[in-house]
Amino acid sequence: MAVENINRSKEIIEKINSDRITLEKLVHKKRLQSLQDSYSMLVRMSGLICDEYGVPITELSKYSPFCSDYCYSSTLGKKRCSQCGLQAAREAMEKKESVIYTCPVGLLNYVAPIVLDDELIGFIGGGQVLAYKVDEELVKKNALELGLDENEFLEARNLVQIIPMAAIERGAAFIYKLAGFISDLAADSFNSMELNRQAMEAAKAKADFLANMSHEIRTPMNAVLGMAQLAQRKDMSPEVKGYINQIVNAGKLLVAIVNDILDYSKIEAGKMEIIPDTYNPMIMLDEIYTMVSTRIGDKNLELIMDMDDYMPSGLYGDIVRIKQIIINLANNAVKFTEKGSVLVKAEFENIAPDLSTGQPQINLKISVQDTGIGIKDEDISKLFEAFQQVDSKRNRNVEGTGLGLAIVRKLLEAMNGHMTIKSEYGKGSTFAFVVPQKVTNSTPVGSATRESAESINADKDYIAPKARILVVDDNQINLDIVTGILEPIEMHIDTALSGKKAIEMLENTSYDLVFMDHMMPEMDGVETTRIIRRLMPQCNRMPILALTANVVSEAKQSFIDAGMNDFLPKPVEYALIKKKLKEWLPVEKIEYTDVTLLPEQKELVDIPGLDTAYAINLLGSKKIYLKVIEEYYKTLPKKVEKLKESLEKNDCRQFTIDVHALKSSSKQIGAIELSEAAAYMENLGNDEEWDTILSFAPGLFELTDKCFSILEDAITADREKNQRDAWNEENDREHSDEKGSGSDSGEQYFENRQEFFAILSDAFEGLDMDRCEELILQAKKQYKGSNPKKLEWLNAMQESIEAWDYDTCAHLMAIGQE
Repeated sequence: MAVENINRSKEIIEKINSDRITLEKLVHKKRLQSLQDSYSMLVRMSGLICDEYGVPITELSKYSPFCSDYCYSSTLGKKRCSQCGLQAAREAMEKKESVIYTCPVGLLNYVAPIVLDDELIGFIGGGQVLAYKVDEELVKKNALELGLDENEFLEARNLVQIIPMAAIERGAAFIYKLAGFISDLAADSFNSMELNRQAMEAAKAKADFLANMSHEIRTPMNAVLGMAQLAQRKDMSPEVKGYINQIVNAGKLLVAIVNDILDYSKIEAGKMEIIPDTYNPMIMLDEIYTMVSTRIGDKNLELIMDMDDYMPSGLYGDIVRIKQIIINLANNAVKFTEKGSVLVKAEFENIAPDLSTGQPQINLKISVQDTGIGIKDEDISKLFEAFQQVDSKRNRNVEGTGLGLAIVRKLLEAMNGHMTIKSEYGKGSTFAFVVPQKVTNSTPVGSATRESAESINADKDYIAPKARILVVDDNQINLDIVTGILEPIEMHIDTALSGKKAIEMLENTSYDLVFMDHMMPEMDGVETTRIIRRLMPQCNRMPILALTANVVSEAKQSFIDAGMNDFLPKPVEYALIKKKLKEWLPVEKIEYTDVTLLPEQKELVDIPGLDTAYAINLLGSKKIYLKVIEEYYKTLPKKVEKLKESLEKNDCRQFTIDVHALKSSSKQIGAIELSEAAAYMENLGNDEEWDTILSFAPGLFELTDKCFSILEDAITADREKNQRDAWNEENDREHSDEKGSGSDSGEQYFENRQEFFAILSDAFEGLDMDRCEELILQAKKQYKGSNPKKLEWLNAMQESIEAWDYDTCAHLMAIGQE
């Protein structure tokens, strides 16, 4: 009996715990960890989120080894830390502000409460720092109490960072705001859960009633129908046989109605499963034709099936539910159409591959068009209401529950699809739906030509010298990256720095493909694509691929809705962009080759503080990487200036756009810490958390300053090395020149002034600053004269070229030619 009581008590405790509202149930642990890590990174102190009992939920961020390796290593130490934090959290809740406290071992910490309905559901703490050195006797006393070696404990304590009290107070103020933000998240989540629970309970009660009622009706109805069908086999008078036939027909109709009710109740209860499988859409349409054609009877009605010849022959989806939807729509069309035709049309459009598997996908587009009675405009909105039939007076002789379209809508929602309706009263209707399907076999149902060609050349590399593409991005670094990466494919590549410029170029030039940046000022990629698709019919078949760092499903759907065909995640990778080009370029523009085309050898660069190996692997070559960091170094101060300007103007949208660009470009050079900080700030911008942005902005700018210093040191060292190598190479040539006449090479170089400035002018007018720099460096290497003005001119020219200062370059060019 005692054992049974213990087990029962355990069950009660487990039930209480499962029903208990906790912080971790309201806000996902990963999100809590992300917020905490970002906070610790910006304030450079530890962070930890605990539940209402002081039990940690997250992993400690930027912890002090003194705490983790010593204080937490004993049961007593852990207990003390938990009690201190919980006590301070309750005090902070009463004071409605963060509390700074000194822990038993002398470290400064601070906590802020996380609250739901005036109840403590957790707290966030930080610190593990000192404002001044702690008395050694206190450290030794704690070492003795915790059973630790005094010398080791003291040595570990001496490694704890000492931070000004003002910085600790700022950290405490920040953490209170963060705790308030988490409290708001928890409250929103709790309210949503409560509303959802109430809705689910109501839906379940209704669904249970419908299901029970339907089962109770179907059991005797099946018996009636079975007996009537047995009776049909007996000999009987024509009159009695007619009665029996009517019973069978009515019974079949009633069973169909009950099945509809069961389907609807399953969907309402969330028990309708979507079970995908591989299928051939052509075979599916043939089967539907056979089933629907039997409903026509003696009507003067033509049933037509039409499928796009290029439809992939292998799709992956729930064929049972898709057939159910098409049959429902086609049967309705036949039901409400006395003469004319019913056209079932199957088309498709390519969409972005599945994010988890990379498998190709399409939007399967089915439309059912009839020449029937049509629907009044005011009745269209009632079509999807359960148990309702529109224009009931006119359609009183038409059987049905009014559940068919309600079920269709629910099934489409379960498969991420949607429906549209067009109708003209008295003339007919068109019901169309779109549902995404994965592609298992891309061979067209009408032709296998393309797949055969692809299978033959599957292992071959390719070039596309006849192809012309357009790359649109407001960031010159990104344009340089894409054009550099695609150099081995030998395409004609044009670039545009804005959506407006892209539209101008598309009006005058025909392109095979466009890479479109997502986030751009003034007119972003989605808006630009909408304009192209709506106002430029000559570009209807031209693929547009989004370049984006946002690969979540909501962003992907906005690309598709705007008319984009696919997307390419940032930072751009050579292998993936090459794959996308092969998929979307016209077949006739691709020339296969047995030679494997690779980007430049991935030679590494060592820059302390940057993950250069990651960046070079991403970009494909050292050459592109060095060009990117030069450009990044030049533009970073302007990026920071723009961010600060947005902060001063309280322009959240512009700040989010600019910090998004900083996130991508920083990742491309291997500045991972800065990229992650920018990503966090971007998320805050998307959520319009302006106060939090203002609090964390100083930490972001500390990281930009650090990155700029790293690049400045690296670029300066690289330039000095290149200059030494150039002079050494020149000196080696001089010593090996047996004909050395001692003539002034610099003067000789400038004797043909006209030729030199002709070449330099061509490069400058073509905006080829790399070539200009090369010419100036050659001149500097050859110059050994004594004319200080010429050397001064060369140095000034080099500086203005490196700064891309076109006005100064033009001024110096004019002086040099005088």
